[in-house]
Amino acid sequence: MINFDGNGIVSSIIQDLNGLVKGLCYMNRESIEQTCKTRKLYRYSRKLRKVIMKGATSGDVQHIVRISLDCDMDAMLIIVDSQKSFCHAGKYSCFSLPTSIKANLATLAEHIKSRINQDSYSGRIQRNPQLALAKIMEEFWEVVVAPQDNQVSECSDLLVHLIMYLNGNGISIEDIFNELHARRWAPKRSVENTKIPDEKSNEIIICISASKYPDKTDEFAEEQLGIKITRHSGRNL
Repeated sequence: MINFDGNGIVSSIIQDLNGLVKGLCYMNRESIEQTCKTRKLYRYSRKLRKVIMKGATSGDVQHIVRISLDCDMDAMLIIVDSQKSFCHAGKYSCFSLPTSIKANLATLAEHIKSRINQDSYSGRIQRNPQLALAKIMEEFWEVVVAPQDNQVSECSDLLVHLIMYLNGNGISIEDIFNELHARRWAPKRSVENTKIPDEKSNEIIICISASKYPDKTDEFAEEQLGIKITRHSGRNL
């Protein structure tokens, strides 16, 4: 049972699927009934004193995914599946501080994906997954050899290129989250299915990088593993 205020109104927070708050609206019993019936957001206009479908004039209709109440039953949280603007000023969100990039990983992925058809670096990378994969390999190596004070920068590059690779292959962040949820956030499950060499084995597996980083490979192997790599002249590993 919803606890309406003295005027028969309840405050409703509107949020998108990625967790970004789009705005706040007020609803009465009639607007809630219309919202549930049509699965489109209807609000109560306190100024006009009537129920209005959100987007009736602008076309920015908000499609309902689910509705929940807070613990006191006097406020609603409404999740909508719409990339359309919510603010009457034409902005995606009524709030000025949050941005679609800063909201979370999913909105970052959507922000990058919105540029997939543009003649830009991110657009070309996303349209060519194999190129994205090559960049991931390059960025991963940069993380490996980067000093501690550059780790944030290099890891950011790696993450962005991984997102571009996922976008190019039609894999969403939600797909990744669902997979992790199915594992119950237990990474060991994926390890259980992987054949791991006998820990007592004396074998050492070394990955030789492409010719772009031979000096870094050799330096890393010698300093960290105590192995000196000798490269024959005129031969590119």
